[in-house]
Amino acid sequence: SNVYVTWVGFYQKYSPQSAVFFRRSMDSGASFEPEQIFALGPVNTPELAANDNKVYMAAVHHLDPNSYNSEIVFRHSMDGGVNWNPPLTEPPLNISETPAQSDLPHLDFGDNKLYLFWADSASNVNFEPFNVLFRYSTDNGITWDKPLGQQALNLSARINDYTPPHIVVSGQTIAAAWHNQAIPLTTTDILFRSSVDGGISWDPALGVSATYISSNSGSSIRPQVALSLPYFHIAWTD
Repeated sequence: SNVYVTWVGFYQKYSPQSAVFFRRSMDSGASFEPEQIFALGPVNTPELAANDNKVYMAAVHHLDPNSYNSEIVFRHSMDGGVNWNPPLTEPPLNISETPAQSDLPHLDFGDNKLYLFWADSASNVNFEPFNVLFRYSTDNGITWDKPLGQQALNLSARINDYTPPHIVVSGQTIAAAWHNQAIPLTTTDILFRSSVDGGISWDPALGVSATYISSNSGSSIRPQVALSLPYFHIAWTD
């Protein structure tokens, strides 16, 4: 009967500062408890995932409003949003920690693993081509597969793979698809990579090109992935 909601709004009336808010309902949405502030701005693109009383939240935080540098920040709660780690009185956890533009976080979980995907540019220049980056945690986001500050796993292995990726998780199986940007700029293709061990290894292996699902002279965009194991299904706009 728990319902969790997140959104972006102004921190105060007539204030230009944005904030990510969170509210919860314990009666299937009939009533809601007072709002909480997940992060103060400039912030946008909140992402929320929940499993019973476990609540995970991520958002994009623009640390320097005068540049395009942005980071993926994160908190988690083990009691349905009553208490958070880090506490709401402290800054959220910086997951990406890059000098570039981090955007479009996606949270998912399966078999006691928490997965976080996002887009990360090759520099802090706006509209720079993005990579698809990835981290996972086995303790609800307290620690991660690589220590924070180290480069996250790069699913795309190129500097011209655009996002947002579409990610589907079922148990230990992960399927990820996205579109790249080629020359000429009107040409895009759908790429795909999968894991059957919770992101420890990938097919194709990381460091080499992902599988081309489409390869034509036109524009292939907006991939959608579905799992019906052992089958992967991919649809896109062409």
